[in-house]
Amino acid sequence: MFGAPSLTARRAMIELRKKGIFSNEYVATADGVVVAELNRSVWGTRGEMTVQGHRLKLEKQGVFKNTFTLKYDDTPILEVRQPSSFRSRLFFTHEGREFEMRNKAWYSQTMIVQADGIGLGSIRRTGMLSNGAVIELPASLPVAVQVLLGWIAIARWDEAAAAASG
Repeated sequence: MFGAPSLTARRAMIELRKKGIFSNEYVATADGVVVAELNRSVWGTRGEMTVQGHRLKLEKQGVFKNTFTLKYDDTPILEVRQPSSFRSRLFFTHEGREFEMRNKAWYSQTMIVQADGIGLGSIRRTGMLSNGAVIELPASLPVAVQVLLGWIAIARWDEAAAAASG
């Protein structure tokens, strides 16, 4: 279920989109095939994901220094953390490697993922008014991790939109 990503691996494209306009349920597809399903809580701090028949939990903790956790049977598999409330960079360790996820630019709806200072790919909003994301990361990075990163991006875009309107 979880393999080590190669820096030279072919990129996969996963589209994460809502099942309906007012739905909190998302479907992740790659080449037209459903690879995962995601159900976000109303407040976006929790969710559930189904990948290859496995049920995983998603949790967000913190307000200024966020930690996003992917769990299997209540056991943490991966933590994505924001160590500083003043910077929007997120970090996680997978298969012994340190990854960074950050905004492409302060005004951008695209997040960049890199490891060892090398850009691996991106997560971008599917459109200006869309609640979906296109995830383009190495195919060797597990689907569950890619969908988790997509969920994080969507949650952050939603928070930024709420802050701008409120």
